[in-house]
Amino acid sequence: MAIAFVAGSTEIASSTASNPTATLVITDATDMVVAYGASFVVSTGATFNGVAMTEALTVANATSQGGIGVYYMLDASLPAAGTYTVQATFGSGDVEAMVGAIALSGTKQQAPEATASTNSTSGSSSLTSTITTVTNGAWLISALVTSSTAASSTAAGSEPLATEAGATYMSVIGGKAIATAASTNLIWLMSSSAT
Repeated sequence: MAIAFVAGSTEIASSTASNPTATLVITDATDMVVAYGASFVVSTGATFNGVAMTEALTVANATSQGGIGVYYMLDASLPAAGTYTVQATFGSGDVEAMVGAIALSGTKQQAPEATASTNSTSGSSSLTSTITTVTNGAWLISALVTSSTAASSTAAGSEPLATEAGATYMSVIGGKAIATAASTNLIWLMSSSAT
């Protein structure tokens, strides 16, 4: 069975005094939910329907200009089809905390087979991350937080699935199908120089 996108959702909070919460619809076919928390600092966790999700990867910009955490939940922990909340949590001293989530079907029920991260400490209009997939037909799930608030931020060869733009930051989660397992570059393109 091929991996397929089911639904996506995002939300923003003006500060971590109110951790962002979004709603996500899952169907009977949904077998994985992937979420991210993004802001000035890296998120400390995420929950789906009040249950802690498993961390896949966190990365913070070296100059504290943005951080993101990616989390997932497999089918065995998902509730029945319906509408549920996803929430990201953050430490203190944060602004514009964002959360986003996607529901997928047809996924392997395991931890990510590979992860990779990249960050930039200087203004740039693109950001490249290289990852090697193991399984034919795998999906690359990518998330980005950037100080470029332009809604035109995209990932080359990747379909943006959920996007959130605030006054200071923008975040996006995308998916890219890899037909044959190989080393792949995922290139995020921003409409202006960003960190």
